[in-house]
Amino acid sequence: MSVPPCHTSAEIASGKLTNFLIVSLGNFNGYRLGSSSIYNAYGGQIISRRVIILRELLVMNVDFARPSVSDLVFQAYGRTVHPELFQVHAELQVWQEEYKADIRICDAGHTVDFHRNGQCVTEVTATSTQPLPQRKRFLDRKLRGSRDESFRLENGLKYHVSYQLEQLDPEVYQEIHEELLVDTKTADVSHCFPAGNRLSPGPLSLIRVDVGARSLLIHAFHTFPDALAVVKTQSLFEL
Repeated sequence: MSVPPCHTSAEIASGKLTNFLIVSLGNFNGYRLGSSSIYNAYGGQIISRRVIILRELLVMNVDFARPSVSDLVFQAYGRTVHPELFQVHAELQVWQEEYKADIRICDAGHTVDFHRNGQCVTEVTATSTQPLPQRKRFLDRKLRGSRDESFRLENGLKYHVSYQLEQLDPEVYQEIHEELLVDTKTADVSHCFPAGNRLSPGPLSLIRVDVGARSLLIHAFHTFPDALAVVKTQSLFEL
């Protein structure tokens, strides 16, 4: 199959192109595009069935500190939860013909907004002290140990999630931190937070996604150096 030529952002913005391909590891209109290519058509149908755009946000991290692991909660809603309620450090957007997803890295972990046919399911890792809505919240658990949950929602969406909090010995934590630090370079979206002091590694967040035509699988990892803890979640949205 022949590949359409690459074009500048000015050519794309002109709206005169029929088909185009963007392949970039740099910036495009405030977005950073990963290794995935984007095919599109102005005035026509979407050629690609997988479109991923990564946006890294410039956030002032003066005196940043991750929340205490004792305050962490895992929540899910049958509605959107306004992104303005979170300090977002990086985000990933995924488009498919059947759904759209917004994945954001935040201070306490991440949020996922899964949209389909005008309806939304939102997944949140946050703190119990954070003022979040209660309406349409169908899952609210403290992050302790390991849990598996499954739900069949009104719109026919099946939502499966596993989440766990591991507290480790210092040597084991350091090994895992170094492995995850390497993995941030190939993750679909990641963020390295500043260290609390020069003797402690900075917190990490990284997320990998497996995009299907009718499913989305998300693996997330968040480290909490002060507690020598790692939060791991795996979420599956199935149509």
